[in-house]
Amino acid sequence: GNDGTAAASSADGILFTNEFPLSSETYAGRRAVPNDENDLKRWSEHLISCEIHSVSPGLLFVKRHSTQDPMEEKRGGIITLKHFCVPKSTLGSIWTPHNHHALSFTRQMLWQNILH
Repeated sequence: GNDGTAAASSADGILFTNEFPLSSETYAGRRAVPNDENDLKRWSEHLISCEIHSVSPGLLFVKRHSTQDPMEEKRGGIITLKHFCVPKSTLGSIWTPHNHHALSFTRQMLWQNILH
């Protein structure tokens, strides 16, 4: 907290991203309106101006800790966040529904880190 003591976490989170991020050029192409060179240019310039060179899709899970203090819930709090890269396999990446390797990895990491 502000008094020098460690603040208690009000939630635990886990962020899963792809093992290999997309280049900003690829991401701009996916976000832009198809066949619209002006929109592609706007996206590309926006990412460059923000100094974003690569992007990864992700899944974020957050588990809030229960509290007896209703004011604490209104104030928000600190999230203890862990990050894991989901390994790519021949079946695809984190977003490929039939990639049982990614599903198994995600389930295992959630269980070990949040749901235990």
